Amino acid sequence: MQHKRKRLPAGTMYVQQPDAVDDAATVLQLLRRAGFGHLVSTDESARLTAAGLPFLADDDMTRVRAHIARANDHWRHLESVAVTLIVPVSDADVSPIWDPSKVADPRVVPTRNDEVAHLHGTVHGHDDPAFIDRQVPAIVGVELVVCRLEAKRKLSQNPAESDERE
Repeated sequence: MQHKRKRLPAGTMYVQQPDAVDDAATVLQLLRRAGFGHLVSTDESARLTAAGLPFLADDDMTRVRAHIARANDHWRHLESVAVTLIVPVSDADVSPIWDPSKVADPRVVPTRNDEVAHLHGTVHGHDDPAFIDRQVPAIVGVELVVCRLEAKRKLSQNPAESDERE
């Protein structure tokens, strides 16, 4: 399926400019590759609460559908509150000894490669009988209405031209 290339608005995640992913098609690919995220919100006592959950993002990345175990009380305070879905796509340590130019410079430090997206919005629960009849009785369907999305891909921080890998 072809996606129009649209630019995404800036958000609040710390992203150095070369690492920013603002192309919607690339972000959608990252979200679908991950398929799992951590839904973070605050409860009525202003305590942070998080739940890991599998999800599906629509083509326009305006809605994310997921489910939470009915036994997990997190779903009970999600209706229309601001949430963030943190989607870790990939991450790995990068040793400076992997790049020949950095072995010669003792001032180098290890770094990380990572790909991550943050989806911000509000959640609407689906606990009505018509929806639940089609689902496993032990889950509650939730839908995140996305109002802001941020993503980054930090891969091979500051590589020298001689260290470029294919």
